[in-house]
This record gives sequence, C-alpha cells and structure tokens, in this order.
Amino acid sequence: MIGINKIACYIPQNYLKMTSLASARGVDPKKFLIGIGQEKMAVVGGNEDSISMGLNSARRLLDSLTSEEKESIKLVIFATESSVDESKAGSLFFQQYLGLSSDARYFEIKEACYGATAGLDLAIDRVTLHPDEKVLIVASDIARYGLNSGGEVTQGAGSVAMLVENSLETAFETVYRPSYYAQNVPDFYRPMGCEEAIVDGPLSNQTYLQFFKHVFEDFFKSKPIMPEDLKMINFHMPYTKIGLKALNEIKDQINIDKFEEWVNLFNQGKSLNAEVGNIYTGSLYLNLLSNVLAGNLNKEDLIGMYSYGSGSQSEFYVLKAHAIPDLSSLSDLLINRQEVEIKTYEKMYQERSDELNQQFNSEGIRLGDFYLKEVVNGNRIYDQK
Repeated sequence: MIGINKIACYIPQNYLKMTSLASARGVDPKKFLIGIGQEKMAVVGGNEDSISMGLNSARRLLDSLTSEEKESIKLVIFATESSVDESKAGSLFFQQYLGLSSDARYFEIKEACYGATAGLDLAIDRVTLHPDEKVLIVASDIARYGLNSGGEVTQGAGSVAMLVENSLETAFETVYRPSYYAQNVPDFYRPMGCEEAIVDGPLSNQTYLQFFKHVFEDFFKSKPIMPEDLKMINFHMPYTKIGLKALNEIKDQINIDKFEEWVNLFNQGKSLNAEVGNIYTGSLYLNLLSNVLAGNLNKEDLIGMYSYGSGSQSEFYVLKAHAIPDLSSLSDLLINRQEVEIKTYEKMYQERSDELNQQFNSEGIRLGDFYLKEVVNGNRIYDQK
C-alpha cells in the first residue's frame, strides 16, 4: 500500500505566550485564547529559516532509515512560502547536509499553504509508477505578519517531513480520489520584495470556508463511503478557531451524534496547532500529528484531510490509518521549550538573514539541530550544533 509511512516534525525552541502578546498589545486575552484559539506561538531569530527548520524535521525522519533506504529516496520536494532564494530549490540543501543521494531529483514547490499537499499528490503518483522508490516531502515555513499587526496572533514557525513509499503496512494510506477546487482570489499574497504578506482577513476566512464546503460535498458525490464513515477531519489551520467554523459549515449534512463526535475530537486534537501557531505548508500535517499525540487515532480509522492555500487552491482527501507512529520524541520537543518575553520576541522578530554577508551564532538552538551559521556573498551556510 502507498502512503505516508514516516512523518516527523520540528518545533523551534522558543515560544511566546498569547497572554503576553495580548497584554503588550492592550487586547483582552480571551480574544486570542478563545476567539482565535491560540495559546502560544513558536518564535525564531535570524539563525533559523525555512531551510534550517526543514533540515531539522527531515533529519529526525531520516535517522530511522538504513543507508539503503536513504539511497532509495529518488525525489525530494521542498514545500514552502518562506523561500530563501529566488532561483535555487531549497531541497538541494537537504542533499548536502543530510547526505542524500545525488542520483535523485530535487525541487521546490509553491502554492501558499497548499504546497505540501501538492507535493504529496506528486509523491503518490511517483511511487505508484515506481514502487521501489521513496519520496521525501519537507514542508517548512515562518508565518510573519508584522509587529502590532492584525495578523500577529496567527504567526508561528515549524517544519514537517513526510516519507512516501510502498509498504506492507504504511502509517497513513491514501485512499480514494481527492476532490479539488481553485479560483484566483486576492485574499493573501506577498509581492516580490515584501517581508510580510498582504492579507484580506475577512475574504480569506470566507474563501477558506466556502472552498471547504465545496470540496467536502464534491468528494462524497462519487465515493463508496459516507461522511459518517470518517473518524475525524483534520484541517489546515492558520488559527484553530477556523477549523471549528469549517465543521459548522457542514453540520446540517451529517447526523448530530457524528457531528458532536467530530467536534469533541477536534477540540482534543488541536493542541499542537494551538501551541505552535501557523506553520503554513505544514499546518494540516501538524493537526494530523496532534491527533496522534492525543491518542485519537486507531488502526483502520478513516481521516478526512482539508488542505487550503490562499490565492486560492483547496483539496479534500482521505487517509486510512494503519501503523500509528510513535511520537514520543515530538512530545519531548513540545515540553522542553523556552518561553520568551515580549521584548525578546520583538528583538528576534526584527533579526534578518537577507544581507549578502552575515554571521550568526547557535543561541536558542537545541544540541544536534541545524541553524544558519553564515551568509557569504548570498550563499547560505548551515551548521549542526
């Protein structure tokens, strides 16, 4: 069976509490904690970028592979909207620093937060045609909206790595044909040279919800299963409250007992997203990992997956759980983090790695993790602490 056989996550060391942000911005904490549904957000400085975080999620995944298994990775896809280069694919850094094969293809993919799902679709097709090969997908992003901005509460940073392969008992098998929907919508975009995205919040929320209802309904028109057959639905979540709003969009299409079950599981399984914040391309898969951590998934469960990328592209598909992964190391990452105060967060936010020549130290980096060491004539050089 073909699907996601291994999955790993990187969460930065530092975080800011939403109560601290609310206090500094003169906002009622309930607006962030309840109205938005966020508790903390990961914070990074200039020595972390989408590449270093991607290296850190990928290395956690690759550590469990033999050299022969690593050699069978013939396609490496980097999904990001926080690219560090206008030309070079970020996945090529993975080849160098993680010792991956040169006899493979490496490229970068972009469509806002949908990129990792696009990569997964390509990976499934590739392994279907070449069942002896593996595909590595790395989703890595830093969500930035500006200090004192309306979107500041929905920032975050992190990375998720996934290995797609043909296995006798894969972790999450892809089943049934996905449903897609796309339109050119100016809800969120970041023009060349802009450090922060331009966001029309109301339009983005409206489009997210409309697209979800469309692909959800379209999916079940031609499938041999009913919505009630799903154990749960996982969501791309720029903030966790949007997932609950999406469930309410389809409340009248399912029986009330199943709806209440979905809501209960949603509330139990949103903790990673609420604790880390928005990680763009990896957000949907962070929700999947969160449900694994919460113990919400069992063998044979069918899991609905809603992927959305502003601009806008959406997809609804289903995974079937088989070998539930052990995520004890992810629990350790989450527990052993360092809280920063508002002034430290603001200082870290303003650190940049966009000059042609810069140097950085390993402050705030865990032992064994990668970080951006220096930039020499625009070439980025990474090191492992």
